[in-house]
Amino acid sequence: MNAILNLDKDFRPFGDKHLEIPIKLLKFSGGEIHVNLGMDSDALNDYEDIYITHRVNSSDNLMEVMLAKDSLRREFYGDIHLFIPYLPYARQDRVCSPGDAFSARVFAEIINSAGFTSVACLDAHSSVSTELIYNCFSIKNASYVEEALDELVGEGLVLVSPDAGAQKKSQQLFLETRFNALVQCEKKRNPETGELSGFNVLAEDLNGHDCIIVDDICDGGGTFIGLAKELKAKGAGDLYLFVTHGIFSKGTNELLHYYEHIFTTDSIQSPVDGMNVTQLKISI
Repeated sequence: MNAILNLDKDFRPFGDKHLEIPIKLLKFSGGEIHVNLGMDSDALNDYEDIYITHRVNSSDNLMEVMLAKDSLRREFYGDIHLFIPYLPYARQDRVCSPGDAFSARVFAEIINSAGFTSVACLDAHSSVSTELIYNCFSIKNASYVEEALDELVGEGLVLVSPDAGAQKKSQQLFLETRFNALVQCEKKRNPETGELSGFNVLAEDLNGHDCIIVDDICDGGGTFIGLAKELKAKGAGDLYLFVTHGIFSKGTNELLHYYEHIFTTDSIQSPVDGMNVTQLKISI
């Protein structure tokens, strides 16, 4: 038998499949996090494995994970696993300029120090980050893309790969799901300023076909606005957007000028607003 420790009461990816361990989370006035388990060692050790789940969207969330693992380690003798859907610092998977920190490695070293039996995430941005974390694996987003497609009407939907970095994932997704065609795109990003340019859709004419861009992260949304303009210039029909992790740091209003509907998951704690934005529940 397995047990679950959900550190975010609003995020329960295992549903009611296993016993849920009660836990108390406190934050002291100095900013320190405190964790207390609601079960003693006799009760905990009736279980073979314990899975900690959390949405690690801040340093406080990371400390909650680490403290929860320490609390369990003192009371439980079985295997302890971690599921964090959004893998922080995966976008900082290299040193681009002198003086930069190798952020993905620093994060990995913190997680590795806890000694989890396994660490799972959803649709990690970079394989570098998963390789840095011991016993880490990334769950594909295909089932959530299929869930989004169930809400769309019509045939002949074109899958759009947003850039070279997404090409391999897009090709695999195209093979695993139901799309009429796959279109590749290009862009350029200035590594020092983050400025985007050089958007290019590698197709002659989309002939009015509806298109859905699928990517792992939407932060400010500049990539998807730039691509939307180019897709329309190439004759695309209605546009849709699926991002596994919707940060939406600039909101969704401008994106919805270009996209009929946006789909994401609940991997990010910030609520998603808007009639044309659907947040899919992560389920394992």
